[in-house]
Amino acid sequence: MRGSLERSITKSIWHREYPNRQRFDRINDNAETDILVIGAGITGLTAAIELAERGHRVILCEAETIGAGTTAASTGHLDAHPETRATDYLLKLGETIARQHTDLRLGAIDRIENLACQRCDFR
Repeated sequence: MRGSLERSITKSIWHREYPNRQRFDRINDNAETDILVIGAGITGLTAAIELAERGHRVILCEAETIGAGTTAASTGHLDAHPETRATDYLLKLGETIARQHTDLRLGAIDRIENLACQRCDFR
């Protein structure tokens, strides 16, 4: 495996134990799409699936290996809390908006888990 996985400091257990052997053709110059999604980590894959399920023609592009960047380094870890101290978060947004934001993040995690369960052996 070349690229970001070889260069990364942390090698995900998923890429060590279950290497992605899928290969996809490059898109051609005549490819047409409604939406182009760049990056096939958790965020890009989820966005592409959501958009396709809503009827959009979607092309998903990944420069390296699917899920081998930040998603692999974090082992696919999803958090409902932001990457900031809770007190700073509350001071910046206020309790109501902070709570709504956290609820949205929890909903996104549930959606990603459901998608993963439908399409693969989610653990």
